[in-house]
Amino acid sequence: MSAAKDAADRLRAEMERRMAHGGPPPPPGQKPRLDAERLFEEGCRALAANALDKAREAFGGAVELMPDAAEYRLHFAWARYLGTDDDVHRRVFENELRTAVLEALQQDRRMGFAHYVQGRLFLVDEDLGGAERAFKIASRLDKSHMDAQRYLRLVQRRLQG
Repeated sequence: MSAAKDAADRLRAEMERRMAHGGPPPPPGQKPRLDAERLFEEGCRALAANALDKAREAFGGAVELMPDAAEYRLHFAWARYLGTDDDVHRRVFENELRTAVLEALQQDRRMGFAHYVQGRLFLVDEDLGGAERAFKIASRLDKSHMDAQRYLRLVQRRLQG
């Protein structure tokens, strides 16, 4: 009986030690997902700060770890598209971005960011009606997305006058 109690005490002490140092390690297979999410969040912060090189690098790392995550691929394509001044590269990145938007919306129709990017692409195509619809959806799905709301107002002004 004391051997079992000793083993339980050792296990409890080990768990307390691990918790004191940031918690237990993630289960096998979870680490790439957690690392990808950390990189994705880092990329979002960089994108918000308009640090496009840093955003591209972080989103690229997230995509490498989780290539099936459409949201990561969309953000990576968006950062690449925004981060180039070269017309040839912009066209290539625009095509990749269009594909990424469609894949993201197929995976999750409620992804506000995908609707926002779709609206921006409608603006490139000079489709104000499509842009307005996309920005309305993006604004409804993510009320904190200030750019979607700003672009919606801009498009609505252009449609009125």
